[in-house]
Amino acid sequence: MQMEDLIDDHYREVSGEYERYLASRTILDLRTRRLAAIGQCTAMGETDGLEELLRAVHAENSAQFVEVREAILQACIYVGRPRMQRALQTLLKVVTDLNWTSAGAKVGAGAAAERSFAVEKKHWRVSTVQFPARDSLVEKYGWKGMGMGLTYQPNNFPSAISRFHALDEVFAQKWLDYVHEGMYARCFLDHKTRTLIMIADCIGVNELGQAILHMANALDIGATRQEVYEICIQSTQYAGMPAALTCTRLFTEMMAKRKAP
Repeated sequence: MQMEDLIDDHYREVSGEYERYLASRTILDLRTRRLAAIGQCTAMGETDGLEELLRAVHAENSAQFVEVREAILQACIYVGRPRMQRALQTLLKVVTDLNWTSAGAKVGAGAAAERSFAVEKKHWRVSTVQFPARDSLVEKYGWKGMGMGLTYQPNNFPSAISRFHALDEVFAQKWLDYVHEGMYARCFLDHKTRTLIMIADCIGVNELGQAILHMANALDIGATRQEVYEICIQSTQYAGMPAALTCTRLFTEMMAKRKAP
């Protein structure tokens, strides 16, 4: 007996129809949809689902290899090194099986983009009125890590850096260097796509408080309400209905507060 023998025809029909429906939705482009699912399966430790997605990306040519790898590497921030490494092992298996030739490129080249303090400061989304310690912390920890948080994670970064600064200044520096300057500043993904993947990662491990903060961040940096909502809808396929639908409720509540006078 094989696994397919355990699935009756009726279940196969209704579940297949639902999956085809999700795949037919066009709010997210195929690249973003695949990368978010890859990040989510990595976060959940679902290597079988991940392998299926990787093979689909290769067949469709829907995302670049370095983008796929980046979605996997980023998940380490949310779920730790063991699950990320298992996902990389799955990626290596697919690369080997399919002779994914673009994987042989210098995937580490160009990770650090050229950055300008004067240019980036104009785009910080947290003022000194909102965050009085902003400039003193920038001076202490450096603008590159602080600037990424102030620009792309305005809804959760100030409280996070303030907490780490109060508890452990050495860790605060290492956290900024690794997560914000080291990972989020990498140029393999645009910031909107990176943030949508973060939402999928958080839903995958039922970390809905963080998911909602990243949803707010995504809206602030240019994602549409429909795109953020679509990440929730797609998550029903990989993370299940309870987490995904709870997240849609929290998202609706958050949107109502943003519109309130």
